[in-house]
Amino acid sequence: MSTDDVLSYNLPPDFTKKTDSRSKAFVERFGDMTVELDALPLPILRAKIREAIEANLDLSELEAVREVEAREVTQLKELIR
Repeated sequence: MSTDDVLSYNLPPDFTKKTDSRSKAFVERFGDMTVELDALPLPILRAKIREAIEANLDLSELEAVREVEAREVTQLKELIR
């Protein structure tokens, strides 16, 4: 989530819990305001998660894994017969 996302979708603010041992480092890095991911409409949240995964995913490696998986499924089906 970016600040632009928070503003664009008018997400309700929340604030870090001072009792959380991680809050000091979080506040130093990102500031005191937080938002809940589930405040985003589900289709938008899904799209953002998909975009983040795909931006960091090696698609050729994924395709290679899917090909191996398809061959293994075929082999297992043959064993069942």
